[in-house]
Amino acid sequence: MLKNIVKITCVFLLLVGIPTMVAAQRYPSKPIRILVPSGAATPGDMITRIIGMKLSPIFEQPVMIENRRVPTDAVEALMGSSPDGYTLLVGTINTPASKSDSRLTLGTSTAISLISMPLEVGNPAVKFGFYAPLGISEEIKKRIADEVERAVAQPETQKFLASLNAAAVAKAAAETGRLEAAAKAAEADSADRLRTSESLSADARAKSRDIFFSAFQLFQTGEFGAAAQMFNQGLKIDPANVPANFYLGETYTRLKRTAEARQQYDLVVRLGKGTKEAALAESRLASN
Repeated sequence: MLKNIVKITCVFLLLVGIPTMVAAQRYPSKPIRILVPSGAATPGDMITRIIGMKLSPIFEQPVMIENRRVPTDAVEALMGSSPDGYTLLVGTINTPASKSDSRLTLGTSTAISLISMPLEVGNPAVKFGFYAPLGISEEIKKRIADEVERAVAQPETQKFLASLNAAAVAKAAAETGRLEAAAKAAEADSADRLRTSESLSADARAKSRDIFFSAFQLFQTGEFGAAAQMFNQGLKIDPANVPANFYLGETYTRLKRTAEARQQYDLVVRLGKGTKEAALAESRLASN
């Protein structure tokens, strides 16, 4: 009897661990997106592209580089993504870290974690690292860290990194160093919006809903300028209203106010995790 109980317990414990092991073994099963908080042809962009080029054959999946000129956009996009290893960010590390410091967070942000060992470039050295949303599994995090280290160790990568101008790298560090403030600002903004929306009175919530429906009617009839004004009016009352934020993004898209549209889509992804609006916003961001 005791032996049977022990056997059953062992089988149960083995089965519990299988899903995590399988997920790590299957990773990656689709393309990987790496966000860069700077424009094309900057040192951070070039470093990411050379490493991404090496990672693609290792992972046997496309590695897509997505530039975000505004650091806040990059941080918000990362914070709003699933912690499954398919959206990463490469940025500078302003906090001293050792190679074993794999849990270093970006500034004061608790939503982003460093998942690769710091990559030192230039003289004096500037540290770069791969970041992922907090909550990524240890198995997938280790897989990424190991493969990044493997890609960086290749002679071609080392030769390229050694050729980077130290001054240009320092400029990139200053440019992407704003990530700390951006991450903190994005978290504070989300928290403020949620607090305001949660504390609304029934009358205020009803008023916001009426404004949203009026704005949506204007959107449907193609009166996008008036719709944008009305969506913004409603969001002053209920700033965490996910559908209203999404349709404000749709309105900005039709008004060709691309930067503002992207900010709205990023906000929807951050506030509306698991909603259909968040899924649509992610697709809009990926297509632009």
